[in-house]
Amino acid sequence: MVPQSPPKRESLLDWKQSLQQSIRTVDELLNLLNISELSDIDVDPDFPLRVPREFVAKMRPQDPKDPLLLQILPLKEENIQVPLYTTNPVHDAEAIMQPGLIHKYPSKVLFTLTGACAVHCRFCFRRHYPYQENIPNQAQWEQNIAYIQANPNIKEVIFSGGDPLSIADDKLAALVQMIDKISHVQILRIHTRFPVMISSRITESLLNAIGTPRLKTVMALHINHPNEIDDHLTEAVSALKARGYMVINQAALLKGVNDNSDTLIELSYRLFQAGILPYYINVLDKVAGAHHFDIPLSEAKRLMQAQRDALPGYLMPKWVVDVSGKGHKSKVSLDQL
Repeated sequence: MVPQSPPKRESLLDWKQSLQQSIRTVDELLNLLNISELSDIDVDPDFPLRVPREFVAKMRPQDPKDPLLLQILPLKEENIQVPLYTTNPVHDAEAIMQPGLIHKYPSKVLFTLTGACAVHCRFCFRRHYPYQENIPNQAQWEQNIAYIQANPNIKEVIFSGGDPLSIADDKLAALVQMIDKISHVQILRIHTRFPVMISSRITESLLNAIGTPRLKTVMALHINHPNEIDDHLTEAVSALKARGYMVINQAALLKGVNDNSDTLIELSYRLFQAGILPYYINVLDKVAGAHHFDIPLSEAKRLMQAQRDALPGYLMPKWVVDVSGKGHKSKVSLDQL
């Protein structure tokens, strides 16, 4: 198959311009959506509002309960301290081998390239992550490559962050080439929200940077609601798949966003139509500041059952929860509803 270039989308800004023009104040956001001032807003200076205009364009005007808006709107509830909700909910900190390298599961490692993201999601499980001490410089990249080289059980390298697509293409290409030389690594996975937030990030230069003839490249997106999927995202996914890259989705179960069966069922169908495999639905990680997104596990199981009853098997994502100390994600069981 002859590699295809991404579709020309003249109406979209260059991705770097889109980043620069992201919305940073609640006043501007609410003004764009024609929503009156809200009383329950409180912006954390350590985790401020950041959202691209392309994502705001998918929101419903005049609707303060829009499911996309709720994902990025900073609320006073974030400042309430709730037992069991911590700054290190999935215990990544204990698995940091050296700056930029998390080795929590035997066959894969996470390479945290940056703390920068295109968007600040209010439920982010890494909103308190110590990025300043754990973003590797060039010399530490080489140390991390040496660590991977010395561990033949590692079959998969995951680019994470922040959002790894915040990194320039030439740096991504250099790192991919280093990983490609490690014979026991078979899979490169990239976790990103860029195609959802700023679809113009999927350029021919990026497609060339992240692929090699030997490595299998997987792009793991994070889409929580059907309204996040539009023609621009579908075109970006088509460009990825034309290069032979697998595209999967990991959603988070979020109160007020997708905690009803109709939404979850529609999400799987819309993902499939866009060429994306529904892979995971993650029960919310108990990160400090995100408790208002959580729902009881019993309700999660009922939603899971409703989704399973309605969907063909190939569209049914795995429902999982991250349990500390386990070498894998744990499946949510329907036993003892």
